Amino acid sequence: MNNDLRIADAHEAMEKCLPTLQQLGFDTANVNAGYGRALDFVMDGAINALETVAAAIENLLSR
Repeated sequence: MNNDLRIADAHEAMEKCLPTLQQLGFDTANVNAGYGRALDFVMDGAINALETVAAAIENLLSR
């Protein structure tokens, strides 16, 4: 999706990305302000997922 957003930002084509972003809870009205907000939303989700995985690994290692 990150690559699709970068392409969309360059070429203004969001047909594939918008439905997926909506399913993830992104307010697509924010796209009017630029695709950077959509990219931030995706990156924030990736960061949160990595934090969750890291915490689980730390928990397993501390046992």
